[in-house]
Amino acid sequence: MSPQPRSLSNRRSVPYGRAVRRLSAAVVLLAVSVTAGAAMGTDEERSACIPDAFRLCSSAIPDATRVIACLKTERVKLSPACRTVMKRNGTI
Repeated sequence: MSPQPRSLSNRRSVPYGRAVRRLSAAVVLLAVSVTAGAAMGTDEERSACIPDAFRLCSSAIPDATRVIACLKTERVKLSPACRTVMKRNGTI
């Protein structure tokens, strides 16, 4: 008896999952950096809030306006770096 071949969907599920995560990260980076660039300052300042956007506001991604609104709502849970950036820019 020859072994059953793995289904095509099983072989693609792991790489597909990684690709989706990478694409999601790219969309967030682009959305936050382009749409909210003025509100968030430099690339370095924006990068301070990207982890918080994923952690607290993933349901708002990729809409940068919704991400910023969510971060404002979740301001007590922001990382110190992101909170500093948002306060400095007058976002919160």
